[in-house]
Amino acid sequence: MVGMEYVGFYGNQLTGTIPNLTNMENLLWLAIDQNMLTGTLKTELGLFGKLTKISIHENMLTGTLPSELGLLEKLKEVTAGFNDLSGTIPQELGHLLARNETLKIFNISGGNSGFFGFLPEELCALQTDVDGVLSFDCTDQLGGCSCNCSDAMNATFV
Repeated sequence: MVGMEYVGFYGNQLTGTIPNLTNMENLLWLAIDQNMLTGTLKTELGLFGKLTKISIHENMLTGTLPSELGLLEKLKEVTAGFNDLSGTIPQELGHLLARNETLKIFNISGGNSGFFGFLPEELCALQTDVDGVLSFDCTDQLGGCSCNCSDAMNATFV
């Protein structure tokens, strides 16, 4: 499995937790969306230096977005909406965008998200990028989220 570049188990009604992927050092694309996966996102995701896309939306994942995602220098897309994720958006994701500008899509909207706090300012730059997409929901019970780009045309704020 060391040479595997693509994991695509989307829309298969899979249950359980995200499987151990540590032996997939060449992984480029993780698409496990539209299942019934539970548990948390593993910090080990930050070890996949070639990973360009993480698509985990429409599951039942809990916990936070790991700050280790900011280590993924080639990451272009994160879609994690329609889960039960919560907490703050890691500053490391903003730092990633500031370093190499590869991240173009960041979508955590929909579902029972419990995100709160400030969105990293660098992520707000996605709203001025022609190819950029920034979409997020924040819980009002915990103070909501805020960002300097709240009037962005390409951003969705709920």
